[in-house]
Amino acid sequence: MKKEKLFAALFGAIVGLILAVIVLSRTDSKVSLSLKEEVKSPAKRSNISPTVSPIKGIKVLSPLDNSIVRENRVKLVFEVPKDSLVVVASPVFEKAVFTKEEKVEIEVELSLGENRIKIYSYPTDPTLVNLEREIVVYYLERKV
Repeated sequence: MKKEKLFAALFGAIVGLILAVIVLSRTDSKVSLSLKEEVKSPAKRSNISPTVSPIKGIKVLSPLDNSIVRENRVKLVFEVPKDSLVVVASPVFEKAVFTKEEKVEIEVELSLGENRIKIYSYPTDPTLVNLEREIVVYYLERKV
């Protein structure tokens, strides 16, 4: 019984090695052929380079990051690229708006304590990238 197991394992290993060598040799020849074809045929290149707009981030004007407020609402004022889908999310508030102008104002509800407000911008212009910004606002109740 031990001889049969040893023979089966040895035979399987030899067949596996032979198949691996065959597969690798064929793969290498295909890769070298495709590389030679790319070198022989120069690509037609156009003189027109794509125009990419400079990356313009989300600029938060109000409130400042890590600011403390005494009201349960805050007016969030920020700038994003024109014609963008803007999503504002906090622990108790979510809103999505489509902007026509760069300056955006949104009233955001706050929960007691730390509020991480995330702003996502998805521009319609394909040359611009999607943007994300997070600010932290602390809401502390007024002491009477």
